[in-house]
Amino acid sequence: MKVPPNAIHHLAIPRSDLISSIQFVSVWMGRWARSVKLSFESGSLVIEAGESMMKVSARGEWPAPIMTDASWVRVIAKNMPEGNPIRLYLQNGKLFTNKFSVPCVLASEGLPPIPEPPEPDEKRLIVEAVETLKPLLLTQKDVEKMVGEARARGSSTWFHHDKKMIAIVARAWRLLAPLGVETGDIRRFVDDVVRNAWK
Repeated sequence: MKVPPNAIHHLAIPRSDLISSIQFVSVWMGRWARSVKLSFESGSLVIEAGESMMKVSARGEWPAPIMTDASWVRVIAKNMPEGNPIRLYLQNGKLFTNKFSVPCVLASEGLPPIPEPPEPDEKRLIVEAVETLKPLLLTQKDVEKMVGEARARGSSTWFHHDKKMIAIVARAWRLLAPLGVETGDIRRFVDDVVRNAWK
């Protein structure tokens, strides 16, 4: 890893803050995430992985963004090293989280290209939806028309890599629908919580 000779990468982060941020990222980054980017701005460590990003207050110096394998998030989300504050620092091409270490590189050097998740098989999804909606007397023509109308409205707020969030929202909606709550309402609140967590 090529680190500028005078650059010091060393941050101290409150343990409880890092635990909650890392657990959030580990849930929402998706299984396709291969790398995590760590940068420092305005007194916050910025953790970016897959589709998720969190900011956590930190003290220290971190002049250049670095990247490491997404397994770093998965490992410390389940087993955060002891100590408070948690200390992140770079040494000999490794990112240390207290005593736990993983290889890392400067973000400017980049990791191998991360493949995009495969596009969903639209035909298969429509056929499965038709099967699910059969008790409600909807046909394949109805479902295809529904998809066409959704496309005409513009870009979707849901994407194929949001499967975990879609499953959670679907379960919650089943309980809240009789109370007048729509899936869009739940998504709006989730987005607000995520946005506020970055502040």
